[in-house]
Formats: sequence, C-alpha cells, structure tokens
Amino acid sequence: MLHIIANDYFLTQFLLESVRSHDDISVIIHPKHERGLRRSMFKFFDAASIRLLGRSLIYESNYVERLKDIDENDSVLFFGIEKLRELRMVRRLIRARKVTLFLWNPLLNQNRIDRHRRVYVEALKELAHLCTFDPDDAARFDLQLVPQVYRDVTSFQQEEVTTDVDVYFVGQDKGRLAELLRLERLLQEAGLTTHFHIICDNSASYAPEDLPHIATKGLSYEDNIRMIRRSRCLLELLQNNQSGLSMRCLEAAFFGKKLITNNLRMEESELYDPARVFLIGRDNEERLRDFVPLPCPKVSQKVLDRHDFRYWCEQFA
Repeated sequence: MLHIIANDYFLTQFLLESVRSHDDISVIIHPKHERGLRRSMFKFFDAASIRLLGRSLIYESNYVERLKDIDENDSVLFFGIEKLRELRMVRRLIRARKVTLFLWNPLLNQNRIDRHRRVYVEALKELAHLCTFDPDDAARFDLQLVPQVYRDVTSFQQEEVTTDVDVYFVGQDKGRLAELLRLERLLQEAGLTTHFHIICDNSASYAPEDLPHIATKGLSYEDNIRMIRRSRCLLELLQNNQSGLSMRCLEAAFFGKKLITNNLRMEESELYDPARVFLIGRDNEERLRDFVPLPCPKVSQKVLDRHDFRYWCEQFA
C-alpha cells in the first residue's frame, strides 16, 4: 500500500482526485496550521509530546491514528509538505521503512542562501529519500530527478467549447508586468486575441495607466480550466528560480494546447516540439502571427503517461 501524505493546496487536491478510488493508494491530508510565534512554540512542545508520549497536542487523533496505522512494509510519499519541523513531527509517527519526499517547489524558494539550502536538504535526507522535478536542484543537491506531474483531464473535456482566445495568461505579477504587457501588445498587433489575468502583488504600487491591466483576485482552478479550453495557446513567463517544467507546460500538453514560454530548457524536454512550443528569446517573435493559429500537434499518450499522477505514483510504491 502506498500512503500519500499531502498538503491541502487546491492543485494538490486536483491531482489527488485522480487516485482516490485506487485500492492500493491511501490519501492522507496533512492539516494546515496558522503561523506565528504562539503556534511555533506550541509545535515545539508538540514535538516533545510525540517523541515522549507518542501523541500529538496539535493534530487531531484521527490524523495521528492514520499515521500510526501505516505498516512498516507500506510505502509513504510526502507530497508538497516541506516544512522541516512538521515533517520531523509526522515522521516520528510513521513506521514505514520506505519513505519518499517529493519537493514540488524549487529549493531556491526555501532560501536564497546556498549554505542554508544545503543544511535544509541534509536535514530532510535524514527523514526521507528526496526527489524533485527540477534538474538544477537534482544535480546541485544530489536528489533523484523525476518527471513533473499533472493528471489526466479527459473528464474535463466532455463538453464542447468555442475556441475564441488565441493566447491566455494567468498568474501573479511578481515583477513581470512590463514584459507581460509588451507581449500582449505584440500579440494584439499581430491580430491575435488575448486574455491576460495578471494578479496584483500585495506589496506593489501601480501607476494609474497599469491599473486596467491588473486583477485584484485570482481565478478558481475550475475557471482556469475553462479558459484553457477556450484558448489556442498558453503563455508562461518563468522566473530565474526554476529549471524544471512548470504546471503551465503540463496543462498545455494534457489539454492539447500550444505553449509560449521563456523556459529555454523546454528544448531538452520530451514535450518539446517546435510546432507546439514557441521559445521566447530563441524564436523570432514575428513568427507568432503564424505560430498560434496553425493546428497543434498532439503529445503522445506514452509521454503523457509518464507525467500522469496515476502512473507517476507507481515509482514510489
């Protein structure tokens, strides 16, 4: 039996839905906790309680019992749980010998100081076998490299939709507004229709002329899927902290859409096809006018299966 202990992030739940009916997979949601000094102090005492008494002061008894019921011959996959103190607490309750932790964020997100990241990684290695989707992190910190993961979306494509958007973007500003607006103007001047949902940064101040281009709220993932289905092409602008494939790339592949990206490492991926992926900074931007409307080549099912959560989980069982 494989036990997946996962966070309650909406995208994690989207993936988990595809395996909840599997008899050989158990899904355990790790409770979300508030932040702050009081909570940190409580976690300190809770760690001692777990170590000495085998019970938790924070976690509900049902959650603790499910962890303690995991057999030593079972396998455990920590998915999207990366807080060291919480992992240490939970790990003490688990008897399983085969325990894997999948890092679903680049390690640069944890800490920008290399020495601190190394200390963090070494501490994690004491708790579980580590794997990542990010090639740079895998090479730098000696981690197992596994494919980025998404899920089958057949059930979301039953209803017919009209494709009325050429290029779709959704995401936080994160200092990318100027480049996003440049690309939007370029696409519109090429006669292409766009839908850019740029979510404001809470700490940023915007010029009056930028406000019409900024949204104050994000989209639900259901609304995001609706927009993907209406679009011919998805746009992503990665920051410099990631070398692995993004969710946007996987969304494009599984929904059969083209991709415009600044991730030049895409050229090394099995998902790359110059008729399906346009590389910003490598390809001539004047080609966008012709690139977007042409039919999108399909990604082979064999390649998609390597990224499909249902089959992806098998390597950890």
